[in-house]
Amino acid sequence: MKRWTAMLGILLMCVGFVGLAAEEQSRQAAPPKQGKTEKQEQEDLPPWRWSPETVRQAVNQVRAGKDLTPREWPRGTRVAVALSFDFDAETNALRDNQLSPGVLSQGEYTARTAIPRILNLLDRYKLPATFFVPAVTALLHPKEIAAIQASGRHELGMHGWIHERNSLLGEDEERRLMRKSYELLKSVTGRHPDAVLGLQPGHGSAHPRAGVALRQQSHGRRPSL
Repeated sequence: MKRWTAMLGILLMCVGFVGLAAEEQSRQAAPPKQGKTEKQEQEDLPPWRWSPETVRQAVNQVRAGKDLTPREWPRGTRVAVALSFDFDAETNALRDNQLSPGVLSQGEYTARTAIPRILNLLDRYKLPATFFVPAVTALLHPKEIAAIQASGRHELGMHGWIHERNSLLGEDEERRLMRKSYELLKSVTGRHPDAVLGLQPGHGSAHPRAGVALRQQSHGRRPSL
């Protein structure tokens, strides 16, 4: 019995030595781990432990920039109003894969009823407006896009591909969808790319570097986000 116990002990020791040797060999073969930059280390921390510089960098990515409010408005006007409309149509339902007739019909109502009413009201008072349009809306409702363009007063702005939640996307995916949306709007409107102005992300959410991607897509014009 003692003999078998001794042999078992020797066998276990051999297995242990082999395992340690394999681990050491694997460790030596693996490339050395690169240390994190100070910025990466800060990003791994909860916000209440960020340095003042990290706080500034996070906020400065979305600053409004220079105040462009004039000292006085034309013709002595006291108040200026900018009108914009989000022509989402069926995109919210499609994005969430909600394909029931009731939900989709709400989006169709926007195109068939709401847009004509809005345009009639704007025409009555000769008011300009900006319509932010998801690319899929333009794909589904080219007739309504043409109606928006007809007066020559209104602008079209990008509003995502299918009203996606941009803050949930990676930077590369957001950039790809932005480019894809831009090209489709350009195709549907038949206008020079510069006529498709600005970006209003769905739900107001965007990747922190969305402004960089928008500037690269703007073809020399000053875009807005």
